[in-house]
Amino acid sequence: MGDHIRSGPQGRPTSLMRLRNAEKACTYKATI
Repeated sequence: MGDHIRSGPQGRPTSLMRLRNAEKACTYKATI
């Protein structure tokens, strides 16, 4: 969780991408 704080301004897009990836993984697992 300290990654986005450590990255600074670039932490926002990376955290958003990670969130979306996590959501995709959740939905992917849910579909299976």
